[in-house]
Amino acid sequence: MLRFTLKLHNRGGKDLVIGNPAERPDIFVQGGPFGYQFKEKFYTFILKDVEGNIKSQGYKIAFCLEDGHKYSCSNQGISTQDFYTYGSGLPCQFVAIDGLPNGEYILEATANAYSLQQLNQGNPPIIEEDNYDDNIVRKRLRINDDQVNELGDA
Repeated sequence: MLRFTLKLHNRGGKDLVIGNPAERPDIFVQGGPFGYQFKEKFYTFILKDVEGNIKSQGYKIAFCLEDGHKYSCSNQGISTQDFYTYGSGLPCQFVAIDGLPNGEYILEATANAYSLQQLNQGNPPIIEEDNYDDNIVRKRLRINDDQVNELGDA
């Protein structure tokens, strides 16, 4: 398993406000180990070889977006220019790399993935942002047996 840490940074000009999960049945469903969780995939992860062929995929259905200052899991959001860090030990924060040959790969992580999918299909997003241009991060990696090294942005 390739586990990684993600930082969700609000670079926009206004707070990303979601609010109380109990009052947002359009976004959240009750259940799971954390009380509420997003209905849809918040993050998607794709591991590609350098030719662009998909080698592994994963996703995360988030349960909390908070910045630890103004917003919390009971009143979700991220303040302008603040961030939330998803640690590598969280559930579903990985892609499988079993059986992949040694070499260079590109890990692509997309935040607010379901909203981007909706927009691409001409539908309104489930979580509205003022800019979706920075929702995808790509990192070059070298996998060598059980060692993975980050090589930089892709």
